[in-house]
Amino acid sequence: MRILHTSDLHLRVDRKETVDALKSILEAGASKRIDLLTISGDIFHSERDADALRPEIRGLFGNHSFDIIAIPGNHDGTIFTKGFDFGLKVNTDFPCMVHHFNNECVVALPYVDTPSPEILRDLKNAGTEYETRTLLLHCTLDIGFGLDEYGEEGGLRYFPITREMLSELQYDYILAGHFHSRCEIRKLKSGGLFVYPGSPISHSTKELGPRHAVLVDTEKRKVTQVCLPTFYFDKLEITVIPGKESEAIAQLTDWYQKKEANNCKLNVTVKGIIRTDENKFRKSLEKAAPQADLDYLCRDVRAVLSHPLYRRFKKKLKKSVDAQRRTSVDYVVLESISLLLAGGELE
Repeated sequence: MRILHTSDLHLRVDRKETVDALKSILEAGASKRIDLLTISGDIFHSERDADALRPEIRGLFGNHSFDIIAIPGNHDGTIFTKGFDFGLKVNTDFPCMVHHFNNECVVALPYVDTPSPEILRDLKNAGTEYETRTLLLHCTLDIGFGLDEYGEEGGLRYFPITREMLSELQYDYILAGHFHSRCEIRKLKSGGLFVYPGSPISHSTKELGPRHAVLVDTEKRKVTQVCLPTFYFDKLEITVIPGKESEAIAQLTDWYQKKEANNCKLNVTVKGIIRTDENKFRKSLEKAAPQADLDYLCRDVRAVLSHPLYRRFKKKLKKSVDAQRRTSVDYVVLESISLLLAGGELE
């Protein structure tokens, strides 16, 4: 079976690009000839958005060659329990619902705050007669990431669960939602695979780079990322050292040209010390990345290079520091003297 997995669409009335992201996912499903699309929660950003977008979304989910299985997340609230027609079945039944496909099954658990012992027991026993078992989950996994990487959730841990607990459930695939930042595929001790697809569109500047869905081929036991043509944020930080201005321009040009045709918003921060004129260098940066937001933090180094304190330092640097470390040490001193001059603490 071929499964395309996504989560955390956060469909919003005031952000058309979120609905466009759903369209891209459905198109990817058709082009990849999938059997099933799975969505692990936070389909909508709020119940109000779900109510307003329902007529439009209903039409998008109809007439596909593949099945769709979805579960609610913490942002979806109780909207799916009210009997409205969204064009797809969102599993809200407890303890879980088992969908079977020949010798495979997909177990769908609606979102709850806490993985109680009763829930874990039910998940462990669900669908054990099938050869391949897949679990849909909306959770906070202990994989060492900060809570801000799960979205704008105010530091709360939603359905916190450990890899050890998931390994004990003995699923072949755990297709999860809630983690926004990027796509993560982790192997569990049990041999099963845990998948966070990341948000299919950047909802904040913490979600950087092209967005993905995940394609699971259960027959070939293969899991791959599917890049989506959806909106994303990205950023580049460059630190310039004196005499290396052209290299910084080349780095920015290469990065920008790879992304300028994409559906994205780019931010570039350039900092450091330069030998060239500050205004001219800024214009060169703007020419290299005309549509990017530029944070320009460079300072002209000429006053530092001619200062007696720096000249004395350079003489000692050659005598006391090995060649491999000189560049990094030199930069630190250039930065420090530049700050002292700017603050009027050196003449």
